[in-house]
Amino acid sequence: MLLSETVPFKVFVSRASVDKNHERVQHTIELLLQYQVNIYIAENDYQCGGKLTAKVKSNLSTSTVVIAFLTSNGVKSAWVQQEIGFAKALNKPVFILYDDTKVKETGEYFGMCFDEEGCKLSDAEGMSNLLVRIIKSNPKYEK
Repeated sequence: MLLSETVPFKVFVSRASVDKNHERVQHTIELLLQYQVNIYIAENDYQCGGKLTAKVKSNLSTSTVVIAFLTSNGVKSAWVQQEIGFAKALNKPVFILYDDTKVKETGEYFGMCFDEEGCKLSDAEGMSNLLVRIIKSNPKYEK
């Protein structure tokens, strides 16, 4: 995907709100922030006024990439599932990061995400490679 300099690079992070303290989820978010990646997490949207659903739709529309955390909580979250569906409808690249409770190879809980690129949260090398690709796709990334 070619990114225009005029389009801001933004990663939409889809996660269950109860996973805000999940060690691997938090580490991933901190790494993206360390590389000055502009991220959006609906739970952190404290802007006054407007409905959260409208803010989520707007931010999904203006995001470059979506990272979805399919933890044991994420697979049960209607918000996570709907954010993934909306992103796919917008033809946004969706990267799935999943925990070991449901292995992707079984297809269980992955539904429309089964063919999306992703890796286990416990796979340090896979996570590193995936995040490096996302970070390097930011036009502002300096090599």
